[in-house]
Amino acid sequence: NKMGASAIAVTRGVKGVASYSDKQVVEIPSLLQTSVDRVGAGDCFLALSSICFVRTRSIFLSTFIGAVAAAMGVQIIGNKEPVMKAPLIKFVTRLFK
Repeated sequence: NKMGASAIAVTRGVKGVASYSDKQVVEIPSLLQTSVDRVGAGDCFLALSSICFVRTRSIFLSTFIGAVAAAMGVQIIGNKEPVMKAPLIKFVTRLFK
């Protein structure tokens, strides 16, 4: 309330992520059972979820895309490579099959 935020997200490691707004609560579980390197997963989440939220204003979509980015990020050792668009779309497609 003090910051005037319309939404907030809380990453919870292996428990996934929870996002809250005035109208909605969204909980996305961890999308992978194993990880190579957890460092930077929150950064991946923040980077993509914030862009998605600004573009769509959808708390569900931004939380989901951020969770996918975090899941992809834990499969990359260190900052060896960024989360790229094509693999992200492929990951989402596999989740819905």
